[in-house]
Amino acid sequence: MSDRELFYITVAVPKVYNVEHLEEKGIHVSYIKDEWYEVGISKIQTNMGNTVHGYDRERPLCDIIRNKKDIEIQTYLTSIKE
Repeated sequence: MSDRELFYITVAVPKVYNVEHLEEKGIHVSYIKDEWYEVGISKIQTNMGNTVHGYDRERPLCDIIRNKKDIEIQTYLTSIKE
């Protein structure tokens, strides 16, 4: 979706989730409304062959469009074009 390197790991969690243990590890937490949390979740295989839950390609685009004012314009445009 983007040609930029990530500066930190980000996870999306429901608003009621306790994130203290994640924040202690330096993981950036994004809270999602409970009704939106499961939209777009799919199983993805990592480079190491492990299966994890992640979002399909459409979900991040919806999040980027919904949060356009909080996204850098270059990241926004690259994501939409790709």
